[in-house]
Amino acid sequence: MIIQLAGLRLASAACDTLSARLLAIEDTPQAFPGLRPLLMPAAFFIALILFQLIPLPFALERMLSPSTCHLYATSLPGWPERDSYSDPAVSGSRQVGLREQNTVPVLPDRTFPTNQSHEASALRSPAGIDAISRWRPISIAPALTGTAALKLIAYCCLFFLVLFYPFPRYPRPLGERRFCRRLLKIILIMGLAVGSIGLLEQAFWNGAILWLYVPYDWGQPQPGLDSRALGPFVNPNHFAAYLNLILPLALAGALFQTFLSRRRNSGDSLRLLCFGAVSILFSAVALSLSRGGWMGGFLAASMVIWAALLARWRGQSGRGGIWWRIPGALYVVLVLCIVAGSALYTAPTVPTAVSARLEATIEEPDFYSRIGYWRDSLALIRDFPALGVGLGCFQDLFPRYQSPPWTASSVREAHNDYLELLAEAGVAGLALLLWFCLAAGSRIYRGLRTLPAEVLPVVVALIAGLFAMAFQELFDFALQIPANAVLFTILLAIALRLCGATRGDGSEESYPAFTVRRVAGGVGAAAMVLIVVALGQDRTPYPYLPALPRDARTAQALIREHPARSMPHLWYAALEHGSAAGQIRELAIAASLDPNNPLILDRYAQALAANGATDSALAELTRSVFVNPSMADHFYLQSDMIPWLSIEERKAIDAGFQMAIAHKFNGASPALAAFWADLHHDAAEADVLAQASSAADQPSRQAELLLQAGTAYLQAGETARAAAAFKQAARIEPSNPKPYEYLVTQILAPRRDIDSARAVVQIGLNNDADPFRLYLSLAQVYERLGDVSGAEAALLQAARLNPGDRYDYDTLMRLADLEIRAKHFDKAAFWMRQAVEVRPGSAEVLYQLALAEETDYEYGQALRDLARAISLAPQDAGMRNHYRDMLRMIAAHSDHNHSSNVVR
Repeated sequence: MIIQLAGLRLASAACDTLSARLLAIEDTPQAFPGLRPLLMPAAFFIALILFQLIPLPFALERMLSPSTCHLYATSLPGWPERDSYSDPAVSGSRQVGLREQNTVPVLPDRTFPTNQSHEASALRSPAGIDAISRWRPISIAPALTGTAALKLIAYCCLFFLVLFYPFPRYPRPLGERRFCRRLLKIILIMGLAVGSIGLLEQAFWNGAILWLYVPYDWGQPQPGLDSRALGPFVNPNHFAAYLNLILPLALAGALFQTFLSRRRNSGDSLRLLCFGAVSILFSAVALSLSRGGWMGGFLAASMVIWAALLARWRGQSGRGGIWWRIPGALYVVLVLCIVAGSALYTAPTVPTAVSARLEATIEEPDFYSRIGYWRDSLALIRDFPALGVGLGCFQDLFPRYQSPPWTASSVREAHNDYLELLAEAGVAGLALLLWFCLAAGSRIYRGLRTLPAEVLPVVVALIAGLFAMAFQELFDFALQIPANAVLFTILLAIALRLCGATRGDGSEESYPAFTVRRVAGGVGAAAMVLIVVALGQDRTPYPYLPALPRDARTAQALIREHPARSMPHLWYAALEHGSAAGQIRELAIAASLDPNNPLILDRYAQALAANGATDSALAELTRSVFVNPSMADHFYLQSDMIPWLSIEERKAIDAGFQMAIAHKFNGASPALAAFWADLHHDAAEADVLAQASSAADQPSRQAELLLQAGTAYLQAGETARAAAAFKQAARIEPSNPKPYEYLVTQILAPRRDIDSARAVVQIGLNNDADPFRLYLSLAQVYERLGDVSGAEAALLQAARLNPGDRYDYDTLMRLADLEIRAKHFDKAAFWMRQAVEVRPGSAEVLYQLALAEETDYEYGQALRDLARAISLAPQDAGMRNHYRDMLRMIAAHSDHNHSSNVVR
């Protein structure tokens, strides 16, 4: 940490020296006028982030950020009176000041009120303890803020390097354009390469990024993730954002004659390159299936195309009116057709994939999840409005504010970088960013009015790419990816450079010829320090750990480094073997930091119950079930554990499920129904399902839940309520055959009410329900009555209505079974032969057919069919034994007949 701070301060000093040297030269013409408006907000923003890393005394920190003080007081017991977790040899109960007795501590407050003042006793430091060691920074995780600051300083250095390179004069005229031309051509080639890699990677996907790298979150190759183009990125949205930065530039190169071509006769080759790049980039963005990428790319391309149409329209205004304007518009349309055609040719699956993606936009949970992240982020911002929680620290504290239900995947980003910046850097950080954007935007706006015709389209394309990225940041966090941030920085610097260094007559400003050796040396030294610091970072990225803590000392270190994280407290509670009260205190802290984690809440409830705090344990049990209404994620809701629950525990669990149902959490109703089913409370299960059906938003789902409720009512012996549920399902979804089937087979068949069964079947037929299934259910009623002819007629009607379907076999076998029970073996053999034609490879059917033929004294046919069955299932010993027994029986019968003839 000391090395990181030293590197950051050295880099800051180098930047200050550079700015001082540049600002001190007022009498020399500058290539980029107006450095101060850009340098000041950037320097102040870096200073703000570095200030977040400085440990502050309690009184000052409470004045600047009361919620940060409250967070430290909650997560670090005893702070600021003592240095929490400072002595691993001391048990956790002694560190937090608990007595060695079997008592339950008061639970910490789960809110961070901004106006809450700490107790007056907290300001008094105990004797013998260094007060400075208890100072804490504004950043709740300095390691994360330090890493983010390193990246930020690197981006700033890159920005000013591209903006002012080289510091001395260019050796030849038009060196400014030469420098920008080379950079932009390299960027075009990079975009073409990255887009091509994305397309090839999707076509030959093996489950790893670039066919080699498996991300930490995946754990293993994912061969099933081939539906979206990723390229060298883990997230396809970030892949699309990267390509959208380059897409407008390629489109401008295809539509305009720009300074990117050194000579006019070389413009055709550049346009061919740009055509290919646009085609590849369009295809790759489309295949990424990123909705934000689609919208950002569409807006950026629209800006460039509108500029092209406007230029064509104005350029031909003096050449014969509208007839000279039409060819320009047709040229743009032709370009778009070529691009779209090549994109669809390269990716023929795009239309189908895009259609499916758009249909799922509103319905998929991811859409509502992002809205929830934004809403919860606003709650975090309200508690830390001025200075935030520290750059890069959003992921540590957000679980405290995340709304239920719990999700297994951790939320590390707000999916809106503007909200995340406001949460991490506060209003001050956002204001400084807006200051920088306004300064850069005003400089670009002033420069647009003086740019020559061959430079203006390039600048418009750069602005369009930057705008596309800024738009996508409303829904994602693409700029937190270094590749995107570096490219964004370079393009912004080039846009500012072109607007500031090019005159309207095509000439260029000259760079000042002053000595920069000492400045360059300072910047170089700062860069070396940054490189060393970056190389000294942990190879395993946060929040992944190389191994779980194995002792209390390691867990304490994690708590001090990341006091807003809940899992270190959970690990420390498991590793620290002090009093039970000390372990409960750690679990209580973990529950306050992550109130939606069922693992923590269940452990906390278990510890409270073991310590005699039954009421508190039941309250935590209710909350755990509420935030995660799932049977699989709670150990006490497993089938073998449920019968051991007490009455109070069952009531607490039911209350949690009911709360989840009231909040319309997915899966809550089926889980509660399964809970009562495991307890064999069929009536309660049925009531839950019936209640859930009224809250369902789709008729099919309502009918399905009502059918399940009716079945549960039948198991509970409440036939009338079951019939009412089936009838209501039929009214909700009249064409569904299931309600009529259930009524006929489960209500009317036991009653042997054939007349009512016929009426129900007729109602179903009138409502266009599946007649095949209706007649099958009617046959069951006839079978209950023993009416073989009626059952046979119903089954024959079903067989005629559904020829060639998989139900034919079942129907034919039911007919055969019906004839066997009526001792009509010849008819049974007839239906079985029909079943054999449907499934000629079934040994079981042939065996049953042989048995029927044997019963009907057709021994020869029975032997042949039995032999065929044995050939299909040679491992079946029962068939082989039966075949031998039949041969012996036939042989014995033949010998007996021969002896009788001899006697006569």
